[in-house]
Amino acid sequence: MPKGSITILLPDNHEIEALSRLSPGKKVFYQRTCPHFFYGWVIVGLAFCSLAFWFGIRTSFSVFYVTLGAEFPWQPGALAGAQSTAMIAAMVSAPMLGALIDRFGPRKVILPGVLITAIGLALCATMTTLFEFYLYYGIIAGSAVTAVGVVAYSVVLRNWFQKKRGFASGIAVSGMGIGMLCFVPLVQYSIISWGWRNAYLLLSVFGLLCLFPATFVLLRLKPVSKEGQPNAERVGVITTEPAIDRPAFRASLSNISLYETVTQRAFWHFMLFSFFASIGVYIILVHSVKFLVDQGTDVMLAAMVLAVVGAISSVFRILWGWLSDRVGRELAYTLGSMIACLGIVCLLLRDMSGMAGFTYLFALLFGIGWGATAPSVMASSADIFDGRRYGFIFGLVQGVINMAGAIGAWIGGAIFGRYQSYDIAFVLAVIALGLSCLFIWMAAPRKKFAVAWKTGL
Repeated sequence: MPKGSITILLPDNHEIEALSRLSPGKKVFYQRTCPHFFYGWVIVGLAFCSLAFWFGIRTSFSVFYVTLGAEFPWQPGALAGAQSTAMIAAMVSAPMLGALIDRFGPRKVILPGVLITAIGLALCATMTTLFEFYLYYGIIAGSAVTAVGVVAYSVVLRNWFQKKRGFASGIAVSGMGIGMLCFVPLVQYSIISWGWRNAYLLLSVFGLLCLFPATFVLLRLKPVSKEGQPNAERVGVITTEPAIDRPAFRASLSNISLYETVTQRAFWHFMLFSFFASIGVYIILVHSVKFLVDQGTDVMLAAMVLAVVGAISSVFRILWGWLSDRVGRELAYTLGSMIACLGIVCLLLRDMSGMAGFTYLFALLFGIGWGATAPSVMASSADIFDGRRYGFIFGLVQGVINMAGAIGAWIGGAIFGRYQSYDIAFVLAVIALGLSCLFIWMAAPRKKFAVAWKTGL
């Protein structure tokens, strides 16, 4: 190895930029090597299962929404408010959970989150009033289930992946669609067979018996091999003359302050991108089943349509994540958003024409397009933000997403309660997705990703 060489974990975009600042005018060479087995893919699998549970709980609300609306004398807007409460609770808890992950690591946050979520779901089986539903589902389960969602695993995956970050994120968040595919029809079948109270108990037991032990055994925060040596996606040998001051190099990355981050325009543009994307998506996710039932679709078939949306989105999350590594986050997300908007237009056409075929076209197009959202959020945030407090920063991002989801859920219910139609709500969803495309281009994650891409890492 040439004099002045050092071996480090394969650097991310920001490490490359810092390296260039510390060694101006010097050539940097990368020698790639690959371990026999990269444990990061096990972490991706665990993230896949956790996000399936997280999003399965969240989207199964649309099935409970129909059943509870028929059993209790609660107004549609008030009932939908339980989902809004859960989103607000998640909005508040996400930054706190992110900060706790930064301080204590994900294991000490995720495992208690699974337990508290299971308790909240079990309590839902005992509720008799709307207040109890808001408390058990909205506050207890709604805040705790965030600990097994994208906040924790965005931090973990950021430590394990760099160049394949979009692809890895796409595989992980494809679990969200599988969660819809499995949980939505399972919950509907459980409600029909054993009642909605036992359906909540079933969700609680799943978390305790499946997700908790898997997380306890498999989760690791950082890439470390059995020998205790760094083990990453690829290990690079970086040659420079003179040798790099490694402590100064690391300090330049870790000492980026929270103030420096939140005062960047890219931070606020990214927040607005996340905000409008979430509003558009959650108007559809929360209210599509009820819309289809009101159109004369059988309730089980309507639940299956939503499940198919999730399944399709799972496949395309992987594709969009892979594509974003190659053409850029902005372009991949914009293409996906346009396809999702076409799916929403199909719901409007279903309402106007009464043709059932538009229902299936909605499931196909919205599933394809929606798949671009989650990998774009996870990978873009990891591209843009630096520093030791990434967990807290992404918690803020997720808090904004949850707040927007709460607004979207409430807007859909409020508009239907006033006009007995979802048409206006669906048009607002299209507008929101259009605005999200504008703001991701303004946030410009491509600028941070470009250095690594040009060097062929």
